[in-house]
Amino acid sequence: MPIKGLTEKRRMPRIGKFHLGIKVTKNKKGEDCKPYPKAVDYFVYPEADAEGSELVEQLTKAFGEKPKELRIIFPLEDEESIASQYYRCYTRSRGLVCRGDGETSMRVLDAKTGHLPTQETSETALKEMSCEGMDCPEYKSGQCREVMNLQFMLPEISGMGVWQIDTSSINSIKNINSCLEMIKAIYGRVAMVPMLLTLEKMAVTPPGGTKKNVYVLNIRSTDTMIEAAIKAQKPPLELVSGPPDFAQAEEDIKTLWPQSEQDRKLSESEAAERMTPEEIEKAEAEEIASLVLVCAGGCGKTTEGMTKETKVGEFKADDIAQVPEWTCPECVAKREPEEAAPGKEEQTTALVSQPEPEQVEEMFGLVHGEWLRETLKIFEEKKTKAGSEKNILSFMKVNYKVEAKTVFEGAAKLKEGEAAHFTKMLQDMRDMV
Repeated sequence: MPIKGLTEKRRMPRIGKFHLGIKVTKNKKGEDCKPYPKAVDYFVYPEADAEGSELVEQLTKAFGEKPKELRIIFPLEDEESIASQYYRCYTRSRGLVCRGDGETSMRVLDAKTGHLPTQETSETALKEMSCEGMDCPEYKSGQCREVMNLQFMLPEISGMGVWQIDTSSINSIKNINSCLEMIKAIYGRVAMVPMLLTLEKMAVTPPGGTKKNVYVLNIRSTDTMIEAAIKAQKPPLELVSGPPDFAQAEEDIKTLWPQSEQDRKLSESEAAERMTPEEIEKAEAEEIASLVLVCAGGCGKTTEGMTKETKVGEFKADDIAQVPEWTCPECVAKREPEEAAPGKEEQTTALVSQPEPEQVEEMFGLVHGEWLRETLKIFEEKKTKAGSEKNILSFMKVNYKVEAKTVFEGAAKLKEGEAAHFTKMLQDMRDMV
């Protein structure tokens, strides 16, 4: 039974993250200062103890110490999954506190003040609000910005999962969106098409500023249009693994079966020991004829003295060479009348084969019980204040006029539209923790 707002959602396992800058502790004068990020012209591997740090050696071997391009594939067609992009607002103490699309947003607020939470905030609430985009005060102050989460796979690196790069560059976001559209137009799909993710120099002139060089993301391909048209007809696995390596195959043949061995003629003694196909077939026929089978009917009769042609009775297959079981004609005749009439055993089998009743899923009104328990458990483990039972019950009271002692009791009282909104609200909160 699908759950709207949940069942259709997917979350790809993440192996690690690349970065587009490094932390520096000295200013332009060479003086010590507070750490701040500095953009670089290469992809930065995960730091020690970060996700994916155990694969840095593999990454370095495949792409070099400071790579400017990565050989990638996208695992899915869904652009929302591989190139998610929203306005995102962060705070030092709470991390992500608001995510919007320019029209609507989900925002974490201080329950008392109605503003963004601070370190002193003791109680928070998640609220759906309008998103003002670039006109938002937080955007103008630099606290909110456009962010794309680009997720892709590295076929040459161990692990079944995706790697992620986050960028707030408008030019990078435009480039990626445009490239994905072009890839789909040329290849007919985006998923499992080998591409190059590059970091390239671009000259820009910011509003009120002077011209400068920045590094932006791009997706490139080395295929000609003819090669792309041919690849578009191939299955994904062949695209990823590439064409057969005939040169390597020839090397393997030379190593495992040297020419000297291929050219060597058999000696008379070696030739005498080897059988021709006719001799092998004759030997197999003689072996079959020599088999002695005992009747499976329990009468004690055997096939001793019989040949392949005179072995009569019932075998489990037409090819006697593959059948170790034989039933004599007499036992077959005795058994046939019993099998013709339906007996007690057949009736019992019919009863046993009845399908078991479908297990009823636990529901609290229109909210899926197992999902709700799992969600509340995640909030408890992550110690999310906005996801505490007290805050959720307060949210129900304010938005749905529902009073209850527990979240489960409150969920059971929600109407259809309220249950759908409540499920979406909790899932969005769950995605943010």
